[in-house]
Amino acid sequence: MIGSRTPLKDVYTEFSTGMLPPLPLQKVLRNLLIASGVLLLIYTVLFYPILWTFSLLFFVLAYYYNRSLKFEYEYLIYNDDIHIDKIIANLKRKRKFAGNLQQLKVFTDDPKELNPYRKNAQRMRIRRLNDNRQKTYAMLFSGGDGLECVYINANDEVIRLIKSRQSLAVKLKNSDIPVDVI
Repeated sequence: MIGSRTPLKDVYTEFSTGMLPPLPLQKVLRNLLIASGVLLLIYTVLFYPILWTFSLLFFVLAYYYNRSLKFEYEYLIYNDDIHIDKIIANLKRKRKFAGNLQQLKVFTDDPKELNPYRKNAQRMRIRRLNDNRQKTYAMLFSGGDGLECVYINANDEVIRLIKSRQSLAVKLKNSDIPVDVI
């Protein structure tokens, strides 16, 4: 038949950023919580033994804060659906983003590519689901209530898959990743 497209095959890929190390300021805050707990414990045991349980509050806060620092992002792409989950301390999974690649306007590694959309958008929601110490890509999705910009880290397989599904939306500065027909 003239003008017909062959249907795309089912595709699935999964990418995990691995456990992301905490930032220096996060380490300082964690250590301040622990040090405050120790000092309050010493002070209350020596002078006000009845109030020593308040120092336990700092230890509990430090425990949960330290646990929240251990996380990774997992990107799942199945056909045209993309899901980004945050996995905290290998105990809890939170869905941070769910979208459809058919709504993808731009996939880029250059933030200047987003400037025309920022100027014209009435509402743009920005989600940073990445580690800034690694190569970062921006995905701009159109939605019912405006634009949604998602910053991610991606491997070659994720980039290749997005290129094969939405080749017109991909605008990378220097990419040598081939596009395979899927």
